[in-house]
Amino acid sequence: MRLSPRLLRPLSALLLLLVAVGLYQGRRAFIRSFFADGEVRVAGAPRGSATDAEIAPVERLRVVLIDGLGAAHAEALPNLSERCAEGVELRVDVGFPTVSLPVQHVLWTGRTQQESGILYRIPALAEPPVDALPRFVSARAVAESHPAIVHSFGFDVAEPPLVAGDPEALPPGWREGFPARAAAAVAGDERLVFVHILRVDEAGHTAGGASPEYAAAAAEADAILGDLVGAGEADAGSTRWLVLADHGHRPDGGHGGPEPAIRVVRACVFGAGTAPASGSTIDATLSDIARLLGGSVGVGPSPGAAGRPWSEVVAGDPAAQLPSPSLGRWIAAALVGLGILAAALVAAGRRLRWAPLAWPTLAYVGVVAGVGWPTLSNPAIYPPVGAAILGAAWPGWIAAVLTLFIARRHLSSVRAAVAVAGGGWALVAGTALLAGVGDGPPLQPIWSAAASTAMILAWPVTAAAAVVAAMPTSASASREPG
Repeated sequence: MRLSPRLLRPLSALLLLLVAVGLYQGRRAFIRSFFADGEVRVAGAPRGSATDAEIAPVERLRVVLIDGLGAAHAEALPNLSERCAEGVELRVDVGFPTVSLPVQHVLWTGRTQQESGILYRIPALAEPPVDALPRFVSARAVAESHPAIVHSFGFDVAEPPLVAGDPEALPPGWREGFPARAAAAVAGDERLVFVHILRVDEAGHTAGGASPEYAAAAAEADAILGDLVGAGEADAGSTRWLVLADHGHRPDGGHGGPEPAIRVVRACVFGAGTAPASGSTIDATLSDIARLLGGSVGVGPSPGAAGRPWSEVVAGDPAAQLPSPSLGRWIAAALVGLGILAAALVAAGRRLRWAPLAWPTLAYVGVVAGVGWPTLSNPAIYPPVGAAILGAAWPGWIAAVLTLFIARRHLSSVRAAVAVAGGGWALVAGTALLAGVGDGPPLQPIWSAAASTAMILAWPVTAAAAVVAAMPTSASASREPG
Protein backbone atom coordinates (compact mmCIF):
# COMPACT_ATOMS: atom_id res chain seq x y z
CA MET A 1 0.00 0.00 0.00
CA ARG A 2 1.43 3.35 -1.09
CA LEU A 3 0.69 6.54 0.80
CA SER A 4 -0.80 9.38 -1.18
CA PRO A 5 1.47 12.42 -1.67
CA ARG A 6 -0.89 14.50 0.47
CA LEU A 7 -0.25 12.15 3.41
CA LEU A 8 3.37 11.27 2.63
CA ARG A 9 4.61 14.85 2.62
CA PRO A 10 3.41 15.90 6.09
CA LEU A 11 4.43 12.58 7.62
CA SER A 12 7.89 12.85 6.07
CA ALA A 13 8.21 16.45 7.20
CA LEU A 14 7.24 15.49 10.74
CA LEU A 15 9.72 12.60 10.76
CA LEU A 16 12.52 14.84 9.47
CA LEU A 17 11.70 17.46 12.07
CA LEU A 18 11.92 14.81 14.79
CA VAL A 19 15.29 13.71 13.41
CA ALA A 20 16.52 17.33 13.51
CA VAL A 21 15.40 17.73 17.12
CA GLY A 22 16.96 14.37 17.98
CA LEU A 23 20.28 15.43 16.47
CA TYR A 24 20.24 18.72 18.36
CA GLN A 25 19.32 17.20 21.71
CA GLY A 26 21.44 14.12 21.10
CA ARG A 27 24.53 16.25 20.63
CA ARG A 28 23.90 18.03 23.92
CA ALA A 29 23.61 14.67 25.69
CA PHE A 30 26.72 13.51 23.83
CA ILE A 31 28.73 16.47 25.15
CA ARG A 32 27.44 15.93 28.69
CA SER A 33 28.60 12.33 28.51
CA PHE A 34 32.19 13.54 28.02
CA PHE A 35 32.22 14.55 31.67
CA ALA A 36 31.14 11.15 33.00
CA ASP A 37 33.87 8.80 34.16
CA GLY A 38 34.11 5.53 32.30
CA GLU A 39 34.61 1.84 32.96
CA VAL A 40 37.53 0.87 35.22
CA ARG A 41 39.78 -1.57 33.37
CA VAL A 42 42.52 -1.81 36.01
CA ALA A 43 41.24 -1.44 39.56
CA GLY A 44 43.38 0.32 42.11
CA ALA A 45 44.94 -1.77 44.86
CA PRO A 46 47.36 -1.08 47.72
CA ARG A 47 50.99 -0.86 46.63
CA GLY A 48 53.91 -2.82 48.03
CA SER A 49 57.60 -2.02 48.28
CA ALA A 50 59.62 -0.85 45.30
CA THR A 51 61.14 -3.58 43.14
CA ASP A 52 63.20 -1.57 40.62
CA ALA A 53 66.81 -1.93 41.74
CA GLU A 54 67.94 0.85 39.41
CA ILE A 55 65.80 3.45 41.22
CA ALA A 56 67.49 4.28 44.51
CA PRO A 57 65.03 5.64 47.10
CA VAL A 58 65.81 9.10 48.44
CA GLU A 59 64.95 10.89 51.65
CA ARG A 60 63.06 13.70 49.92
CA LEU A 61 61.11 13.83 46.67
CA ARG A 62 60.01 17.19 45.30
CA VAL A 63 57.59 17.34 42.37
CA VAL A 64 56.80 20.61 40.59
CA LEU A 65 54.04 20.58 37.99
CA ILE A 66 53.67 23.68 35.80
CA ASP A 67 50.11 23.29 34.61
CA GLY A 68 49.51 24.00 30.92
CA LEU A 69 53.15 24.53 29.94
CA GLY A 70 53.71 23.40 26.36
CA ALA A 71 57.01 21.83 25.38
CA ALA A 72 57.94 24.63 22.98
CA HIS A 73 57.76 27.27 25.72
CA ALA A 74 59.41 24.94 28.23
CA GLU A 75 62.47 24.66 25.97
CA ALA A 76 63.08 28.39 26.34
CA LEU A 77 62.95 28.59 30.15
CA PRO A 78 66.44 29.15 31.62
CA ASN A 79 65.96 27.68 35.11
CA LEU A 80 64.22 24.59 33.80
CA SER A 81 66.85 24.10 31.09
CA GLU A 82 69.65 24.42 33.65
CA ARG A 83 68.08 21.71 35.79
CA CYS A 84 67.49 19.46 32.80
CA ALA A 85 71.19 19.74 31.95
CA GLU A 86 72.04 18.56 35.47
CA GLY A 87 69.91 15.43 35.25
CA VAL A 88 67.72 13.50 32.83
CA GLU A 89 65.51 15.25 30.30
CA LEU A 90 62.37 13.49 29.11
CA ARG A 91 59.61 13.84 26.55
CA VAL A 92 56.58 12.60 28.44
CA ASP A 93 53.35 11.47 26.80
CA VAL A 94 50.68 12.29 29.38
CA GLY A 95 47.98 10.28 27.59
CA PHE A 96 44.46 11.22 26.56
CA PRO A 97 42.39 13.16 27.51
CA THR A 98 44.83 15.96 28.32
CA VAL A 99 42.85 17.30 31.29
CA SER A 100 44.52 18.24 34.56
CA LEU A 101 42.82 16.03 37.16
CA PRO A 102 42.78 12.85 35.02
CA VAL A 103 46.43 13.45 34.09
CA GLN A 104 47.38 13.85 37.74
CA HIS A 105 45.47 10.65 38.48
CA VAL A 106 47.95 8.92 36.15
CA LEU A 107 50.89 10.67 37.82
CA TRP A 108 49.93 9.50 41.31
CA THR A 109 48.56 6.01 40.52
CA GLY A 110 50.38 4.96 37.36
CA ARG A 111 47.11 3.88 35.76
CA THR A 112 46.27 5.51 32.42
CA GLN A 113 43.05 7.41 31.87
CA GLN A 114 41.60 4.41 30.04
CA GLU A 115 42.72 1.94 32.73
CA SER A 116 41.31 3.97 35.61
CA GLY A 117 38.17 5.23 33.87
CA ILE A 118 38.96 8.76 35.11
CA LEU A 119 38.56 10.57 31.81
CA TYR A 120 37.26 14.11 31.42
CA ARG A 121 36.75 14.84 35.10
CA ILE A 122 36.65 18.40 36.45
CA PRO A 123 35.37 18.16 40.07
CA ALA A 124 37.38 16.67 42.92
CA LEU A 125 37.38 12.93 43.50
CA ALA A 126 35.06 11.87 46.30
CA GLU A 127 37.81 9.68 47.79
CA PRO A 128 41.54 9.48 47.05
CA PRO A 129 42.45 6.43 44.96
CA VAL A 130 43.61 3.54 47.14
CA ASP A 131 46.85 3.37 45.15
CA ALA A 132 47.61 7.11 45.09
CA LEU A 133 51.28 7.56 46.02
CA PRO A 134 50.69 10.37 48.57
CA ARG A 135 48.78 7.90 50.76
CA PHE A 136 51.91 5.77 51.31
CA VAL A 137 54.38 8.41 52.57
CA SER A 138 54.33 11.67 54.49
CA ALA A 139 53.12 14.06 51.80
CA ARG A 140 52.23 17.71 51.40
CA ALA A 141 50.81 19.61 48.43
CA VAL A 142 50.62 23.34 47.73
CA ALA A 143 48.59 24.60 44.77
CA GLU A 144 48.46 28.10 43.35
CA SER A 145 44.72 27.72 42.63
CA HIS A 146 42.09 25.06 41.82
CA PRO A 147 42.56 23.27 45.15
CA ALA A 148 40.10 20.51 44.19
CA ILE A 149 42.89 18.73 42.33
CA VAL A 150 45.42 18.46 45.17
CA HIS A 151 42.64 17.51 47.58
CA SER A 152 41.85 14.46 45.43
CA PHE A 153 44.95 12.35 46.02
CA GLY A 154 45.41 11.78 49.75
CA PHE A 155 48.11 14.26 50.74
CA ASP A 156 48.48 14.59 54.51
CA VAL A 157 48.38 18.36 54.05
CA ALA A 158 46.87 20.01 50.97
CA GLU A 159 46.77 23.78 50.55
CA PRO A 160 44.84 25.95 50.04
CA PRO A 161 41.85 24.53 51.94
CA LEU A 162 38.93 23.24 49.91
CA VAL A 163 35.73 25.26 50.43
CA ALA A 164 32.53 23.23 50.24
CA GLY A 165 30.33 24.41 47.41
CA ASP A 166 33.06 26.51 45.78
CA PRO A 167 35.98 24.33 44.65
CA GLU A 168 37.87 27.30 43.19
CA ALA A 169 37.65 29.57 46.24
CA LEU A 170 40.97 30.85 47.59
CA PRO A 171 41.80 32.49 50.94
CA PRO A 172 42.49 36.24 50.80
CA GLY A 173 46.01 36.95 49.59
CA TRP A 174 46.67 33.32 48.65
CA ARG A 175 47.96 33.99 45.15
CA GLU A 176 50.41 36.62 46.34
CA GLY A 177 51.67 34.38 49.13
CA PHE A 178 51.77 31.18 47.10
CA PRO A 179 55.48 31.25 46.13
CA ALA A 180 56.53 31.65 49.76
CA ARG A 181 54.16 28.89 50.94
CA ALA A 182 55.47 26.58 48.24
CA ALA A 183 59.10 27.32 49.16
CA ALA A 184 58.35 26.61 52.82
CA ALA A 185 56.82 23.27 51.86
CA VAL A 186 59.87 22.34 49.78
CA ALA A 187 62.11 23.07 52.75
CA GLY A 188 59.88 21.03 55.07
CA ASP A 189 60.33 17.52 56.43
CA GLU A 190 57.69 15.64 54.42
CA ARG A 191 59.16 12.95 52.23
CA LEU A 192 56.97 13.94 49.26
CA VAL A 193 56.14 17.56 48.46
CA PHE A 194 54.10 18.55 45.42
CA VAL A 195 53.90 22.12 44.11
CA HIS A 196 51.20 22.86 41.53
CA ILE A 197 51.81 26.09 39.57
CA LEU A 198 48.73 27.11 37.58
CA ARG A 199 49.32 30.62 36.25
CA VAL A 200 50.49 29.31 32.87
CA ASP A 201 47.33 27.28 32.36
CA GLU A 202 45.17 30.20 33.41
CA ALA A 203 46.92 32.47 30.88
CA GLY A 204 46.48 29.82 28.19
CA HIS A 205 42.74 29.64 28.78
CA THR A 206 42.38 33.41 28.94
CA ALA A 207 44.66 34.56 26.12
CA GLY A 208 45.87 31.45 24.27
CA GLY A 209 49.11 29.53 24.09
CA ALA A 210 50.60 31.92 21.52
CA SER A 211 49.91 35.06 23.53
CA PRO A 212 52.39 37.37 25.29
CA GLU A 213 50.46 36.73 28.51
CA TYR A 214 51.15 33.00 28.24
CA ALA A 215 54.86 33.57 27.63
CA ALA A 216 55.03 35.97 30.58
CA ALA A 217 53.29 33.46 32.87
CA ALA A 218 55.75 30.76 31.76
CA ALA A 219 58.67 33.04 32.64
CA GLU A 220 57.14 33.74 36.06
CA ALA A 221 56.69 30.01 36.68
CA ASP A 222 60.32 29.42 35.74
CA ALA A 223 61.41 32.06 38.25
CA ILE A 224 59.31 30.35 40.94
CA LEU A 225 61.01 27.06 40.04
CA GLY A 226 64.40 28.66 40.61
CA ASP A 227 63.29 29.89 44.03
CA LEU A 228 61.90 26.47 44.95
CA VAL A 229 65.15 24.70 44.08
CA GLY A 230 66.99 27.31 46.11
CA ALA A 231 64.67 26.71 49.08
CA GLY A 232 65.65 23.04 49.07
CA GLU A 233 69.37 23.67 48.72
CA ALA A 234 70.16 22.70 52.32
CA ASP A 235 68.98 19.15 51.62
CA ALA A 236 70.18 18.97 48.03
CA GLY A 237 72.23 15.82 48.64
CA SER A 238 69.16 13.84 49.70
CA THR A 239 66.50 15.39 47.44
CA ARG A 240 65.34 14.20 44.03
CA TRP A 241 63.34 16.56 41.84
CA LEU A 242 60.84 16.04 39.06
CA VAL A 243 59.62 19.04 37.06
CA LEU A 244 56.96 18.50 34.41
CA ALA A 245 53.74 19.79 32.88
CA ASP A 246 50.40 18.07 32.46
CA HIS A 247 49.58 19.39 28.98
CA GLY A 248 50.19 22.26 26.60
CA HIS A 249 47.75 24.72 25.03
CA ARG A 250 46.45 25.44 21.56
CA PRO A 251 47.66 28.77 20.13
CA ASP A 252 44.22 30.25 20.75
CA GLY A 253 43.75 28.42 24.04
CA GLY A 254 42.32 25.11 25.08
CA HIS A 255 43.46 21.56 25.68
CA GLY A 256 41.98 18.10 26.21
CA GLY A 257 42.66 16.54 22.82
CA PRO A 258 45.43 14.24 21.60
CA GLU A 259 47.56 16.71 19.62
CA PRO A 260 51.27 15.99 20.21
CA ALA A 261 51.98 19.66 20.99
CA ILE A 262 49.52 19.36 23.87
CA ARG A 263 49.99 15.72 24.87
CA VAL A 264 53.80 15.49 24.90
CA VAL A 265 55.50 17.69 27.50
CA ARG A 266 59.01 18.46 28.67
CA ALA A 267 60.08 16.95 31.99
CA CYS A 268 63.32 16.77 33.96
CA VAL A 269 64.55 14.53 36.77
CA PHE A 270 67.54 15.81 38.72
CA GLY A 271 69.09 15.79 42.15
CA ALA A 272 70.06 12.95 44.47
CA GLY A 273 70.82 9.64 42.80
CA THR A 274 70.17 10.97 39.30
CA ALA A 275 73.12 10.63 36.97
CA PRO A 276 73.21 13.25 34.20
CA ALA A 277 72.12 11.83 30.86
CA SER A 278 74.36 11.66 27.82
CA GLY A 279 72.62 14.63 26.24
CA SER A 280 69.80 12.69 24.62
CA THR A 281 66.17 13.19 25.59
CA ILE A 282 64.34 10.08 26.77
CA ASP A 283 60.81 9.27 25.63
CA ALA A 284 58.51 8.13 28.41
CA THR A 285 54.86 7.86 29.34
CA LEU A 286 53.34 9.39 32.44
CA SER A 287 52.84 5.85 33.77
CA ASP A 288 56.61 5.40 33.54
CA ILE A 289 57.10 8.60 35.52
CA ALA A 290 54.61 7.42 38.14
CA ARG A 291 56.67 4.26 38.62
CA LEU A 292 59.83 6.37 38.95
CA LEU A 293 58.20 8.50 41.65
CA GLY A 294 57.10 5.45 43.60
CA GLY A 295 60.56 3.93 43.44
CA SER A 296 62.06 7.21 44.61
CA VAL A 297 60.24 6.84 47.94
CA GLY A 298 60.42 3.06 48.20
CA VAL A 299 56.86 2.32 47.03
CA GLY A 300 56.17 -0.25 44.33
CA PRO A 301 53.95 0.32 41.29
CA SER A 302 50.19 0.00 41.33
CA PRO A 303 49.20 -3.60 40.50
CA GLY A 304 48.46 -3.81 36.79
CA ALA A 305 49.69 -0.29 35.98
CA ALA A 306 51.42 0.22 32.66
CA GLY A 307 54.61 1.92 33.87
CA ARG A 308 57.92 0.33 32.87
CA PRO A 309 61.05 -0.21 34.96
CA TRP A 310 63.50 2.66 34.57
CA SER A 311 65.97 0.48 32.66
CA GLU A 312 63.33 -0.14 29.99
CA VAL A 313 62.43 3.54 29.86
CA VAL A 314 66.04 4.44 29.17
CA ALA A 315 66.48 1.63 26.65
CA GLY A 316 63.54 2.03 24.31
CA ASP A 317 60.53 3.92 23.01
CA PRO A 318 57.27 3.66 24.94
CA ALA A 319 54.26 1.94 23.47
CA ALA A 320 51.48 4.21 22.24
CA GLN A 321 48.77 4.74 24.86
CA LEU A 322 46.15 6.53 22.79
CA PRO A 323 42.83 4.70 22.57
CA SER A 324 41.60 3.92 19.08
CA PRO A 325 38.44 2.40 17.57
CA SER A 326 38.49 -1.36 17.24
CA LEU A 327 38.42 -3.08 13.85
CA GLY A 328 34.80 -3.97 14.51
CA ARG A 329 34.00 -0.30 15.08
CA TRP A 330 35.66 0.65 11.80
CA ILE A 331 33.70 -2.00 9.92
CA ALA A 332 30.40 -0.99 11.54
CA ALA A 333 31.04 2.71 10.89
CA ALA A 334 31.89 2.02 7.25
CA LEU A 335 28.86 -0.19 6.67
CA VAL A 336 26.36 2.12 8.37
CA GLY A 337 27.80 5.39 7.11
CA LEU A 338 28.23 4.21 3.54
CA GLY A 339 24.81 2.54 3.65
CA ILE A 340 23.11 5.81 4.56
CA LEU A 341 25.13 7.67 1.95
CA ALA A 342 24.17 5.09 -0.69
CA ALA A 343 20.49 5.56 0.15
CA ALA A 344 20.89 9.32 -0.22
CA LEU A 345 22.63 8.87 -3.57
CA VAL A 346 19.82 6.64 -4.80
CA ALA A 347 17.29 9.26 -3.72
CA ALA A 348 19.30 11.93 -5.56
CA GLY A 349 19.34 10.01 -8.82
CA ARG A 350 22.02 10.09 -11.49
CA ARG A 351 21.59 13.77 -12.20
CA LEU A 352 22.13 14.95 -8.64
CA ARG A 353 24.65 12.48 -7.29
CA TRP A 354 26.62 15.42 -5.88
CA ALA A 355 23.69 16.61 -3.72
CA PRO A 356 24.43 14.59 -0.55
CA LEU A 357 28.15 15.41 -0.70
CA ALA A 358 28.49 19.07 -1.65
CA TRP A 359 27.18 20.86 1.41
CA PRO A 360 28.83 18.64 4.09
CA THR A 361 32.17 19.05 2.33
CA LEU A 362 31.89 22.83 2.15
CA ALA A 363 30.60 23.03 5.72
CA TYR A 364 33.55 21.05 7.05
CA VAL A 365 35.99 23.16 5.05
CA GLY A 366 34.43 26.27 6.60
CA VAL A 367 34.71 24.81 10.10
CA VAL A 368 38.36 23.86 9.67
CA ALA A 369 39.17 27.30 8.24
CA GLY A 370 37.16 29.16 10.88
CA VAL A 371 37.76 27.34 14.18
CA GLY A 372 40.33 24.67 13.34
CA TRP A 373 40.18 20.93 12.85
CA PRO A 374 37.61 19.48 15.28
CA THR A 375 39.35 18.37 18.45
CA LEU A 376 38.48 18.00 22.11
CA SER A 377 41.02 20.79 22.68
CA ASN A 378 38.79 23.16 20.75
CA PRO A 379 36.36 25.12 22.95
CA ALA A 380 33.96 25.32 19.99
CA ILE A 381 33.05 21.68 20.60
CA TYR A 382 31.45 22.28 24.00
CA PRO A 383 28.90 25.15 23.96
CA PRO A 384 25.30 23.85 23.92
CA VAL A 385 24.43 25.19 20.47
CA GLY A 386 27.90 25.09 18.93
CA ALA A 387 27.55 28.69 17.76
CA ALA A 388 31.17 29.03 16.61
CA ILE A 389 30.90 25.93 14.43
CA LEU A 390 27.49 26.96 13.10
CA GLY A 391 28.91 30.33 12.07
CA ALA A 392 32.06 28.92 10.51
CA ALA A 393 30.06 26.44 8.41
CA TRP A 394 28.37 29.19 6.36
CA PRO A 395 29.66 27.90 2.98
CA GLY A 396 27.86 24.65 3.71
CA TRP A 397 24.61 26.42 4.62
CA ILE A 398 24.62 28.32 1.33
CA ALA A 399 25.35 25.11 -0.55
CA ALA A 400 22.60 23.24 1.33
CA VAL A 401 19.94 25.86 0.52
CA LEU A 402 20.94 25.99 -3.15
CA THR A 403 21.07 22.21 -3.34
CA LEU A 404 17.60 21.86 -1.81
CA PHE A 405 16.27 24.42 -4.30
CA ILE A 406 17.86 22.63 -7.26
CA ALA A 407 16.87 19.16 -6.04
CA ARG A 408 13.25 20.22 -5.62
CA ARG A 409 13.13 21.18 -9.31
CA HIS A 410 14.13 17.67 -10.35
CA LEU A 411 12.84 15.39 -7.60
CA SER A 412 9.75 14.95 -5.49
CA SER A 413 9.81 17.03 -2.34
CA VAL A 414 10.45 14.02 -0.10
CA ARG A 415 13.23 12.63 -2.31
CA ALA A 416 14.88 16.04 -2.49
CA ALA A 417 14.83 16.34 1.30
CA VAL A 418 16.28 12.87 1.87
CA ALA A 419 18.90 13.27 -0.86
CA VAL A 420 20.31 16.47 0.60
CA ALA A 421 20.03 15.72 4.32
CA GLY A 422 21.32 12.16 3.90
CA GLY A 423 24.91 13.29 3.48
CA GLY A 424 24.84 14.78 6.97
CA TRP A 425 23.24 11.66 8.44
CA ALA A 426 25.97 9.47 6.97
CA LEU A 427 28.61 11.72 8.53
CA VAL A 428 26.91 11.58 11.95
CA ALA A 429 26.46 7.81 11.89
CA GLY A 430 30.02 7.05 10.83
CA THR A 431 31.75 9.37 13.28
CA ALA A 432 29.44 8.49 16.18
CA LEU A 433 30.15 4.79 15.77
CA LEU A 434 33.89 5.47 15.69
CA ALA A 435 33.55 7.59 18.83
CA GLY A 436 31.94 4.68 20.62
CA VAL A 437 28.51 6.13 21.33
CA GLY A 438 26.61 3.78 23.61
CA ASP A 439 29.72 2.26 25.20
CA GLY A 440 30.26 4.70 28.05
CA PRO A 441 31.90 8.12 27.74
CA PRO A 442 32.70 8.44 24.02
CA LEU A 443 36.18 9.87 24.37
CA GLN A 444 38.08 8.79 21.28
CA PRO A 445 40.83 11.01 19.88
CA ILE A 446 39.55 12.85 16.81
CA TRP A 447 36.27 10.95 16.52
CA SER A 448 34.46 12.33 19.57
CA ALA A 449 35.06 15.86 18.34
CA ALA A 450 34.20 14.89 14.76
CA ALA A 451 30.90 13.35 15.85
CA SER A 452 29.97 16.45 17.83
CA THR A 453 30.75 18.62 14.81
CA ALA A 454 28.78 16.35 12.47
CA MET A 455 25.69 16.64 14.69
CA ILE A 456 25.98 20.43 14.70
CA LEU A 457 26.15 20.44 10.90
CA ALA A 458 23.38 17.90 10.34
CA TRP A 459 20.50 19.22 12.41
CA PRO A 460 19.92 22.60 10.66
CA VAL A 461 19.98 20.98 7.21
CA THR A 462 17.61 18.27 8.40
CA ALA A 463 15.24 20.96 9.71
CA ALA A 464 15.41 22.77 6.36
CA ALA A 465 14.80 19.46 4.59
CA ALA A 466 11.66 19.00 6.70
CA VAL A 467 10.31 22.28 5.33
CA VAL A 468 11.05 21.17 1.76
CA ALA A 469 9.43 17.77 2.35
CA ALA A 470 6.19 19.48 3.40
CA MET A 471 6.00 21.45 0.13
CA PRO A 472 4.08 20.22 -2.91
CA THR A 473 6.30 18.68 -5.56
CA SER A 474 7.16 21.25 -8.22
CA ALA A 475 5.65 20.99 -11.68
CA SER A 476 9.08 20.52 -13.28
CA ALA A 477 9.89 17.63 -10.93
CA SER A 478 6.54 15.99 -11.72
CA ARG A 479 7.59 15.79 -15.38
CA GLU A 480 10.97 14.21 -14.56
CA PRO A 481 11.23 10.49 -15.28
CA GLY A 482 11.65 8.18 -12.21
